[in-house]
Amino acid sequence: MSVAHDNDGELTDAKRLIVRHAAALFRRKGFLGTSMRDIADAVGMSKAGIYHHYPTKERLLQDIVGVGADALDAQLREVMDSGASTEDRLDCYFRSRMRTIAEYQDVLTVIWQERPTIGDGLFESVARRLERYRAGVVELIAEGQRSGVVRADLDAHLMALAVDGMTGWAYLWYRDNGGQTPEQIGGAFWSMLWDSMRSG
Repeated sequence: MSVAHDNDGELTDAKRLIVRHAAALFRRKGFLGTSMRDIADAVGMSKAGIYHHYPTKERLLQDIVGVGADALDAQLREVMDSGASTEDRLDCYFRSRMRTIAEYQDVLTVIWQERPTIGDGLFESVARRLERYRAGVVELIAEGQRSGVVRADLDAHLMALAVDGMTGWAYLWYRDNGGQTPEQIGGAFWSMLWDSMRSG
């Protein structure tokens, strides 16, 4: 299986629709337990129509993985390019990360749930992209240290891992009927961590 593309903007509207429904089905029934007929019925398209866009389920899974990685890349890029202060960007990071995880919950769940099915080459490509993502978070924390708003004695890499631990498993536990929005949850996480991170 070839590696995922770097830009989900390459997907047509029809493919985006198929990816969204297929991710929900793969999450609920598993990749092996979902047929192309299941996907066609969910999308409201003929089976032949699905095969026109995706000759195999494996190719569809590849695009699901690419969409998930692209969503996280876009989330971090928006934060880094916002031009806001480091403190505000860190706050925004927590809120937008939780919002992205909630919006792409099916997709992100499938990436980890179907790890054995995805294959080493594609998964290694995603792992490299996630490492670059984490490096961006490390840099954001380090910027805070250089500007004097984040404690200089903290290890930026360890803090990034802590952030990942707080938010990264949300694809498993987040429920949209849980009483708090993703932004509220992200803001709560940020408040908890900020008290231990800020200097002065």
